[in-house]
Amino acid sequence: MKKLILIVASFNLCACGFHFRNKSTLPADMNSINITSNNSSLRSALQDTFNSIQVKSSMHSPYQLDISNYNLRQSNPSIVIQGAPVTVTYSLTVTAQLSQQHKTLATKTFSSSQSIIQNINSLQVSRPKPSLILQFQNDIVEQIYLWLSSQSVKQQLRSTNAT
Repeated sequence: MKKLILIVASFNLCACGFHFRNKSTLPADMNSINITSNNSSLRSALQDTFNSIQVKSSMHSPYQLDISNYNLRQSNPSIVIQGAPVTVTYSLTVTAQLSQQHKTLATKTFSSSQSIIQNINSLQVSRPKPSLILQFQNDIVEQIYLWLSSQSVKQQLRSTNAT
């Protein structure tokens, strides 16, 4: 009975597209990468993610991932009714540029946002909670990982290496 449950669970996970992340989804020759960013927290999160899949962070790597335009925003509501809750949207946007030996291969902008219903009195706080920023950064790290694993980036690498 336990074996049947395990087989059914495995089939369901495979059927919905679930797969474990590992280095094999990144381009085959991406064994190391040099990550640069003005935001040390995001850079550290990216380095931890790559290290967990055995992709070393090295200044001497042929690949460079440059994270720029780190923009954390808060949009306040345009209409405020005294005593009524308001919706505030926080968002984080960054631009990632992948280069190989100083030649730009691909560039993409990533963003993550969340709308939060707040009391009018809490609008005085201009910065989102650190846990929300961490959530945004984790979401963007995942987006960058999936982008680097995408067929379009792999194709760009193949065409660059062929020349």
